[in-house]
Amino acid sequence: MIQRKKNITTMKMVTMTTSIKLFGLMAFMTLVSTVNAQTHTGEVHDEKHDALVGAYVSVIGSRMPSVPTDRDGKFTIAQITGQDSLLISFIGYDDFIIAATGEFMHIDLIPADGVNIDEATIEEELLGTQVSLIDARDSEVITTAELCKAACCNLSEAFETNASIDASFTDAVTGTRQIQMLGLSGKYVQITQDNIPAVRGLSTAYGLGRIPGTWINNIYISKGAGSVTNGFESLTGQINVATFNPETAEGIHLNMYGNAGGRVELNAYAPFKVNAKWSSILLIHSERNDRENDVNNDGFYDMPQTLDLVVRNNWLWRSGKGWNGDYSLNYVNAVSNAGQIENETTPNPWEVDLNGEHITFSAKTGYVWPEKTWQSFGSQVTAGYNVQNTSLGDRNYEGRHQYARVNLMYACQQTDNWDFTAGVSGQYDKYYEDLDTLSFDRTETVPGVFFENTWKPSDKFVLVSGVRGDYHNLYGALFSPRVHARYSFTQTQAFKVAAGIGHRSPVIIMDNVGLLASNRDFSFPTNYRSNAYGLDIETAVNLGASYTNKFKIGYRPAMFAMDFYHTQFTNQVIVDRETPGEVAFYNLEGESYSNSLQFEFKFEPLKRLESKFAYRYLDVKADYKQGLINPPLIPENRIFNNTAYKTRKGSNGQRWLIDLTTLWTSSQRLPLSGKADLDENRDTEDFFILNSQVTRDFSNNFSFYLGVENLLNFRQNNPIISSDDTSNELFDASVIWAPVFGRNIYAGFRWDISKKK
Repeated sequence: MIQRKKNITTMKMVTMTTSIKLFGLMAFMTLVSTVNAQTHTGEVHDEKHDALVGAYVSVIGSRMPSVPTDRDGKFTIAQITGQDSLLISFIGYDDFIIAATGEFMHIDLIPADGVNIDEATIEEELLGTQVSLIDARDSEVITTAELCKAACCNLSEAFETNASIDASFTDAVTGTRQIQMLGLSGKYVQITQDNIPAVRGLSTAYGLGRIPGTWINNIYISKGAGSVTNGFESLTGQINVATFNPETAEGIHLNMYGNAGGRVELNAYAPFKVNAKWSSILLIHSERNDRENDVNNDGFYDMPQTLDLVVRNNWLWRSGKGWNGDYSLNYVNAVSNAGQIENETTPNPWEVDLNGEHITFSAKTGYVWPEKTWQSFGSQVTAGYNVQNTSLGDRNYEGRHQYARVNLMYACQQTDNWDFTAGVSGQYDKYYEDLDTLSFDRTETVPGVFFENTWKPSDKFVLVSGVRGDYHNLYGALFSPRVHARYSFTQTQAFKVAAGIGHRSPVIIMDNVGLLASNRDFSFPTNYRSNAYGLDIETAVNLGASYTNKFKIGYRPAMFAMDFYHTQFTNQVIVDRETPGEVAFYNLEGESYSNSLQFEFKFEPLKRLESKFAYRYLDVKADYKQGLINPPLIPENRIFNNTAYKTRKGSNGQRWLIDLTTLWTSSQRLPLSGKADLDENRDTEDFFILNSQVTRDFSNNFSFYLGVENLLNFRQNNPIISSDDTSNELFDASVIWAPVFGRNIYAGFRWDISKKK
């Protein structure tokens, strides 16, 4: 059992008054909201009416990445502006454009002149990650097939087989995961769930772990400043998580998971249809771990004890008369206990208690004019309440976040080559934050307007240009221009460029919650009661270019991609750990930048065998009080490989799937600790991490998987500085650069109870 039951009881006792008020607000929002959530479904066939696997379907004029058809030739594509002209493309066939009516579409492609279709077989169904050559943005889609290659219990663990995003732990005690993109913290990436901003504010640290992996249908990743229609907060990229809804879930799904560390999970979802217009889905996630893990014998939990519950209810409305709606309610209750293990030698242990409760409502409704299908209107409305109470040793943090957002859009396709989207938005954030004796309460309001234009003079070239203006009540006017362009040398090659400016209001404590796991003094500006912590808004210019080439080696498909991105901050909040026993927060004075260069190669040397290799180089520097230096814990070089093999499917869908992921990470610079033995050589060692999983599909509906993380059992020695004396001013559990737990074996099953075979 989890030892500190008082915290679990506290989190289960939701304030009834607050819940009633929020429910009333949600009901009101449902009545007044209108967000476009147009969803198109169908199937694509060849001239013989056989299913085409891996055909790309995109919404003309949309910035959402193309969606590949599945093994049955079927697709589901959703997009927020309500435009309804679809482009279907497949090598060896003529591109096909169809006006979607909201009904299930049956599409037959016509072979291109002079092309031998027998030689145009596509094996991209094997590739769990799809790279779009059509989208103007540098984007890729992580599909369910890719997510099933690893445990993927939540979004923070969904990138183990992806080369573009790094995942690590914030500290050695809480088990909180963080991500990095382009060498910078994940806080600079705009993360949305079904195109609604999801991981922001007080959710910055813990939000990734509260989106269950089993709920995820696809993950859309784009590098560089994102579309202006989504707001001003994207500095380095966007991640949109498309969760299963009543139309994309094929039936009732059940997943059970357990690992050697004592973590047990139950995940399930069940779609149901109410009538011809309304359908719904209920998704449930529960997690528990009450085991005491101390593999390195330092007296601290290697994994926190947890008790989490996440519930989501999604409703879709299809009027058949131009109106469509998408409404969701999310609830999270999460409790974690960690720190020192209480025993006879430590009767008063250094404890960690994390209690979180989060409720969110979103409403999206859109309208497409029946007689003027080239124009549409949509809106997004979301409101929520987030409570996060954290105590680490003698340090206490209490945070509350009330927020609401409205986004209204009008989209018009003037011609086949030109369309635009224009709109207005409003954002409200009310923060109550207390760290020990300090208070950081504030209200942020941001009205804004935006315009985005898409120009496609030919099939080879497309230009997406946008601009938005916002007015922040604390920081003044914000200007955010964005440009994305794509030029296709051939049907299988694309060159893309991107440029844009993004802004982010700091949420310093939750952005750096892992640093609370130390005795470092937090040093804020003397005017910390002004604005947010006495700090300015963070602003950066992002410039990038990418090249992608899909080709064949022999007759086997392959792909080569490379990209370079430069992020230059005009203002950044510097997190300075270069003084022992202290962490200081101050505005950038000087220069701060990140250069990211990545090469990736994918190849299928044998049928049903794929392998992808990637190398990334990072050059990240910022002006600290000590001068222009590399921020700590950022590896300069990384090499990645994922190799996957599938046996041939049997008559009932039975087969074996084997995956192996290898990651090499170069040395990293450590922050100054005050310990002579650590500060003498402040570079860590480089290391390899191997993960592997074997899956047995017993049928099209049931799979069992067995895997191991960190197969080589590499661990960071003594991850907690001064673990034997928690009262020492140099005590620090936040200097994490490698795994703490070591080898971890896990197993589970996936069961699609009512899925059609």
